[in-house]
Amino acid sequence: MQKKNLFMCVLCASLLAFSSCGSSDSSSSKKSPVLTLQLTDAPGDLEHAWIEISRIVLQGSSDEAGGGGVVLLDEPTGLIDLLTLASSTADLVRDLDVPAGTYTQLRLIVSAAIVETEDGQVFATDGAQHPEGAAVTGDLTCPSCEQTGIKVKLPGGALRLDDESRILVLDFDVSESFGRQAGRSGRWVMRPVIHSADVEASGTISGSIALADGVVIPECGGQVRDLSAFVPQATDGAGAVRSGAADAADGYQIRFVAPGSYIMGFAASVEYAEETLSFSAEASVASAAVESGRVATVDYTVTAASCQ
Repeated sequence: MQKKNLFMCVLCASLLAFSSCGSSDSSSSKKSPVLTLQLTDAPGDLEHAWIEISRIVLQGSSDEAGGGGVVLLDEPTGLIDLLTLASSTADLVRDLDVPAGTYTQLRLIVSAAIVETEDGQVFATDGAQHPEGAAVTGDLTCPSCEQTGIKVKLPGGALRLDDESRILVLDFDVSESFGRQAGRSGRWVMRPVIHSADVEASGTISGSIALADGVVIPECGGQVRDLSAFVPQATDGAGAVRSGAADAADGYQIRFVAPGSYIMGFAASVEYAEETLSFSAEASVASAAVESGRVATVDYTVTAASCQ
């Protein structure tokens, strides 16, 4: 798998979502909201990307929340390989009663992170060990992981929880998450950013990726490359970027996308060790209108690809 050209790496956790399982109580005794927290991933450019989350706090103000935070998780999850979650989810918290109230953000404490590149190099945060015992060859830093934590805004800036059940999905975009620290060989950095959307209100952007006549994907970084190196992207009005990745049939999906208009683009270059794979491409439409529960179709044609 490829390494993207990231000198300032961003963890684009593409999605945080709530979906209603639907329950109401007509009696005088009001039920507490029930929350399930799941983790998923938009595919990335590494062989493996593990994280361990040790604490999750739901923060907000009003009603029983009282302006403070509700601890959803207070023990380590163990290492989770994000790249196994490209088409699935993993429960972090399931069916947890939380106080009714209005909540504005989540705060996640990441206690360990490890990445393994396609050539077998391993970069880890201080004290983290490769789950299969491989030697750590360099440092991975994450300035906000353990101190202030990763702050995740909830959909619309505030989410009201009453007596319903909700599911929160965190979509961690590995392709935008990790990269080499500029000017320092052997050191990687992780700067997490997580986007949010309501599951039931969210949609999907998907389509095909094809080569224009006469265009071929060249070998790059000492390996044969294909359309899986091409990364479609969608940018919302606030400038937040969502990434997708091609599947085996040269299609792609960007899942859990909040309703709205998105400018369609792509990652112009991908870095492989000493070489960079560059793309030119055209999208079938300049922007996609995402609606709740629907799929917006945008196809790509790669018009040029070169390796230097």
